Amino acid sequence: MTKTFFAGMILFFATTMLSAGDLYYIAHRGEYMTLPAEPASKSRRGIIDAPEGTRPAFERVRDKQINAVKLDVQYTADNVIVISHDTNLQRTTGRDLPIAKTRYEALKDVPFLKVGDFDEERILTLDEALAIVKDCPLFYLDFKTYSPEMMEAAFKTFATHGVPREKIIIATFNRNALKGAMLSHPDVRRVLHVSYKEPENFEAFKVQMRKWKAEMGLYGFNIPMSSPLTTPELVRELKAEGNWVTLWFGHSTDVADRFHDSDVDGFVTGMPSALRAYLESKSEK
Repeated sequence: MTKTFFAGMILFFATTMLSAGDLYYIAHRGEYMTLPAEPASKSRRGIIDAPEGTRPAFERVRDKQINAVKLDVQYTADNVIVISHDTNLQRTTGRDLPIAKTRYEALKDVPFLKVGDFDEERILTLDEALAIVKDCPLFYLDFKTYSPEMMEAAFKTFATHGVPREKIIIATFNRNALKGAMLSHPDVRRVLHVSYKEPENFEAFKVQMRKWKAEMGLYGFNIPMSSPLTTPELVRELKAEGNWVTLWFGHSTDVADRFHDSDVDGFVTGMPSALRAYLESKSEK
């Protein structure tokens, strides 16, 4: 039997492991936001109360049994995989530290800026993050930077923590990472982050999305809910074409109200437990 056949079978079993109808609350940078204590009927936006991508943010994911987590990975100058949304730690630490040009020893003891009750938090390695969230049902793995060596090192780290590949989705804007994974790890599902505002011809843009799907063997798309072009109808259209569809970012209750019955597969959100509790409370009424 061919390698393509085996890859297809592995992908089939991987996709069936995700329960039909499950809504995934994909913890973006861990859980670093909460909802203000206001009446549940009011539209509420999350507030930042923990430093993103740090130990307490991932401990919340574990302790609150969030069903998905997004891990943003970068490579240091000495080839250590660390967790950071930004390529430079300026925003989170106040210090100009470009990750790709800095050795891990110069990064690991730099404190993050205080957020809420948390100060003196440090950057995590992928290994340290997985030690906390390894039992999460689903991982969005976002290569903010990419090289084949980095990707191999990342998958070895997941394997070290006993995380099966069928729990991992490579979800990123980085098309080189998606194309590289299609060749080196064809059994691992791939999702393209898509950004758009108001292109002149959105129908033509959707045609381009279909081309990307074919070129990179995509499992689906992560699309921006902030655009007026992102509607429940668009989600249903993409789902009807066989796509996995998630939305970024779900940081308010009105977003959940608009999309929770659109057949969307998940919300990428900094407040997963609050969003989950909000939607569960609505379904009980």
